[in-house]
Parts: sequence; C-alpha cells; structure tokens
Amino acid sequence: MPDRQRDERRGTRGPARSRTPGEIADAAVRLADAAGLDAVTVRSVAGRLGLAPAALYRYHPSKDALVEAAADRAMDDLALPPVTGELAADLLALVRAQIDVLRAHPWLMDTLPGIRPGARAIAVLEQGLVIMDDTTAPSSRKLELLGVLTGIATLFARSGGAAAPRTLEALVAAAPTHPQLAAAFREGAGPSAPDELLARTTKALVRAFLD
Repeated sequence: MPDRQRDERRGTRGPARSRTPGEIADAAVRLADAAGLDAVTVRSVAGRLGLAPAALYRYHPSKDALVEAAADRAMDDLALPPVTGELAADLLALVRAQIDVLRAHPWLMDTLPGIRPGARAIAVLEQGLVIMDDTTAPSSRKLELLGVLTGIATLFARSGGAAAPRTLEALVAAAPTHPQLAAAFREGAGPSAPDELLARTTKALVRAFLD
C-alpha cells in the first residue's frame, strides 16, 4: 500500500510524538514542585507533555518508577561544594547543599528515604567519605554520621531550624508552672539563629562520631 494511503487511513495526526527520558523527568519535577507529589502520575505528566499515557510506559512502567526518575532529576540541582580539607566546615557545606535542594524541591523530603539512591545521592555520600578520608574512625561511623547529617538537613529544610511562633508562645505560657523551663528563660535561653544552630550542631556531631 502506498505511503499516502497509509497516512490517510491513519488520519492526519502524522507520526506519534515522543519525548526523551530527561524531558519526561523534567515535566514530573515541575509538576511535583507546583502541586506536590500526589499530583504526579503517568497520566498527568503525559498530559503536560501532550502525549498519551502509553507513551510514558516505555520508560516508566509505574508511578513509582516515574517518581524515582523525577527525584533523580531534581537531585541534579544539588551543587557539590569543593573539598577544602577543613573537616567540619566541609561537612557543613555538604549539609547546606542538601538543604538548598530540599527547599527547592520540598517533596524530596518525603520521597528520598523510600527510593533507590540515584547518582547524585550516591555522589553526596562519596563526597562525605572523601571529606572524612583522613580520619581514623571506622567506615561504619562515617556512614552513620552522613545518615544523621542528612536527617539534620531534612529537619532544617523543613523547619528552617527555628521554632514556630506558636511553639514559643506555648513554652512561655508554660514557664510559670515549670521551674526548669522558667529558669532557662531567665538565663536568656532562646532559639539561636538557624545558621548558627546548624553550624554548632554539625560540629557537635562530627566530634561525637569521629573523635
């Protein structure tokens, strides 16, 4: 059958449209950033790209696979800081880099713990181990520290490292009937600036795990 007749039978749509895996992942990231992870489905991402859902199944046979690809793509935004040889400072810079990418893509906070680590997440671990290469602590301690620091990054990304105003109000209101709390407030205890608290926490964890 001549090509022209085949085209007429197919209609006027022409060849099926396609997208690269990177374009699909980018669309999923944009949708998750705008509407949250629940909005990311094979059908919704396909719609954003002007494709039939079946076109995405070639690369991502399920929502889980699509979310994993989106997380890998979003993590590419994490800029690994240079290693200077200053142990605590370099680990702090790595934590800050994680905080930056988690704030840019908040849905990653609930996604990363449950999926296979992608290339950038593995690169973060590798850089952390490079930073600690000259320490005598066992590798198990180093990996534990990196896991805890990732948790700290998530905590600060989620809260900003500062107590919520309602939390502070509740503590102040409770102080008259809680003598230790009242004494702490009399001594001027209060939340530190988030960046100062992050630096102090990181240094304390480095000492606790590696000394």
